[in-house]
Amino acid sequence: MTLRLLILKNIWSSLNPNMRYAAYVLAAFCLWMLSGLLSFGSEEPQKEAEKPRQVRIQVLEKQAFEQTLTLMGQTRANTLATLAAEVDGVIQSLAADNGMPITEGMSLAQIDLGTRTERLAEAKARLVEAQTLFETDKKLNKEGFRANTQLATAKANLATAKANLAKIEKEIADSSVKSPLTGRVERRHVDVGDYVSIGTPLFDVIDLTTFKLAAYAAQSQRDMLREGGTATATTVDGQTLKGTVTFVAKNTEGRTKTYLVEVSVNPEDTINLSSGMTVEIHIPSQTRPAHFIPHAALVLNDAGDLGVMTAEDGLAKFYPVTSLGDTEDGIWVSGLPDKVELIVMGQATLVDGVAVTEQLAPIPTGDRT
Repeated sequence: MTLRLLILKNIWSSLNPNMRYAAYVLAAFCLWMLSGLLSFGSEEPQKEAEKPRQVRIQVLEKQAFEQTLTLMGQTRANTLATLAAEVDGVIQSLAADNGMPITEGMSLAQIDLGTRTERLAEAKARLVEAQTLFETDKKLNKEGFRANTQLATAKANLATAKANLAKIEKEIADSSVKSPLTGRVERRHVDVGDYVSIGTPLFDVIDLTTFKLAAYAAQSQRDMLREGGTATATTVDGQTLKGTVTFVAKNTEGRTKTYLVEVSVNPEDTINLSSGMTVEIHIPSQTRPAHFIPHAALVLNDAGDLGVMTAEDGLAKFYPVTSLGDTEDGIWVSGLPDKVELIVMGQATLVDGVAVTEQLAPIPTGDRT
């Protein structure tokens, strides 16, 4: 080390003054550059503080929300019957056709009586004869001239005669086909001259004074329904109906695993109804606390969850929500604190923890409902 220093000293002594001066300047410049590099590497860049995002806030509190179950269904006539022939014979006349309004007890068709008139006269004569014989045997039995067995036979013959008369009278009555209800004829199955036997369909008749709505509820909806509850419905042509839930099935329908629900429509709402119309049925199921928010307040977070952004202590916070009911003016949701400062404008680009300030024009207090 001492030898190296002596050599450097001799070299330095041999330099002229100008070269020594230049060496001084070069050394100083190198030291200055080195100090700048060291200071640049040791300093961290100063981050500019992010300004709070300007948002609009709507203060909301929980309200009582009557949750409504909505089902799609159809109107059905409460009574749709097929009238069938109860006697054999030829259709003699028709008093009703498709679409004709009918009343209960109205004659719709007449089946030819055939020999029934003669059989009726014979049955009446047989009854008179049997009645006379029974009265005679009864009197003689009391006097001891007729055995009890003879009286029993006479009594049986009288009962048979009465039954035969009743049978032919019923056949004659059934030959006139009468409507069992007030409504209209939906379909006529026979023409004049057709021969019909017992059980042959004659008319389809429908009762237009009473209607029900039929729909199917999913398994998750079944426990939300109760018989006796109120219901409203809207038809495809805009009619509004009111009624009562009269039936909720406890057994599922086949592969669909759904439950039949029936609603009886109030009679005053059935004037313009037809069977088979599509209806949207609304059945109130339960009341629960919820928030009513604008549709535009809904956002999706990075995970794809549906929710809203709120302001808490000046910072944005995301809350996932569950939709309970949708309307034209907004949507009912659950999942929020009792009182919340909902961000309704400027929320689209926010994430949790971002500073926010209500610089945008706030919604008037009267609108925060």
